[in-house]
Amino acid sequence: MKNILVLSKIYPADDLKYGDTKVVHYFAKEWQNLGYNVKVIHNLVLFPKIILAFAYKFQKILASKFGAVVPFFFDKKVRNYLVDGVDVCRIPIMKFIPHGMFSKRRTRKQFETILQELEKDGFIPDIVVGHWWSPQLELLSMLKKKYSCKTCMVVHNIDSRKKSKPYLQYFKDIDIWGMRSKTIQKEFIKIFGSDYKTFLCFSGVPVQYVCGNTHTNFNRKPLAITFVGNLIERKHPLEILKAVATLPEPTVSSITFIGDGAERKRLHDFAVENNLLEKTHFLGRISRDNVSEELKKADVFVMISEEEAFGLVYLEAMGAGCLTIASKNEGMDGIIIHNENGFLSKAGDSKDLAKILCEIYEMSCEEKKRISDNAVKSALDNTDFLAAQRYINQVES
Repeated sequence: MKNILVLSKIYPADDLKYGDTKVVHYFAKEWQNLGYNVKVIHNLVLFPKIILAFAYKFQKILASKFGAVVPFFFDKKVRNYLVDGVDVCRIPIMKFIPHGMFSKRRTRKQFETILQELEKDGFIPDIVVGHWWSPQLELLSMLKKKYSCKTCMVVHNIDSRKKSKPYLQYFKDIDIWGMRSKTIQKEFIKIFGSDYKTFLCFSGVPVQYVCGNTHTNFNRKPLAITFVGNLIERKHPLEILKAVATLPEPTVSSITFIGDGAERKRLHDFAVENNLLEKTHFLGRISRDNVSEELKKADVFVMISEEEAFGLVYLEAMGAGCLTIASKNEGMDGIIIHNENGFLSKAGDSKDLAKILCEIYEMSCEEKKRISDNAVKSALDNTDFLAAQRYINQVES
């Protein structure tokens, strides 16, 4: 079976407690289950302590505005460990200026360390995939030249600044580009042209979380609403309360926020000022299994984020039969078809959200069940296994 090398700047570990996404790990784990030999290189980005001190001082502002999690973590050692049986090698790489690319000297040193680790294990990659731009893009190019392997670069965000010589010089060594949403794919083609081979690289949901809607009472009114995610500005949790505040009684019975973040106090204060505290519940961060149980209790799942590449929690909500509301022109636009298997609202627009909630409240039992049934089917079409299989099939094609 072929060897897959995975490069990522984000990967879970027991000593990393800042809660970043595990999306790359879910792919790696499923590929291993499919019989591939998988090795992960976690390019752990480290910043000088003076930058960490600055970030610590302004961490609340950074968290509220951008959802930036400040990793107060400084470990210069190479670490090897297993995550769910997946072989991971964590190699730190120092960066002095946030965003942008690494220096050629540091990238070359990182490449040489990766080669040493691969040679120790006798691991010769047939396929190399990278997630997030730098230093993965540069390393993919170097590994392509070394091993003549297939390369795939997965894009989680994009802007026109990437159309510059420091980035473009490596594009010729990428065989195929994965796009985390249709919006990102459109923007990529707009900026770089249509000559590059691209595919949609959606995530999947564990099949055990697709519990269906047999537990759902579609006759139930008023509506129970749930939000799951970081309580930060770009995810617009406050707009949910603003929308509910404009609705006539008894449209909504409860609003449950699962997650934590810098916006929690603003949410609490708004709920108090608008007589919503009695129906507003804050559960904080809970396990994925407990999230699944809470979603079974909800009629409607809402998250109208901006800059959302792809949200696994939407699929989990759909798998639980929730009437799911996401944002237009964001990560779930294309998975969710408005009024077919869910709903699309303008990102961060409380008026548009209120209108959709009113429409759902007025829907017949049969109409709600139709949309919920379609949502469950969409989740079943996007399980972890199927998403990982589609991803690697595209790379190998």
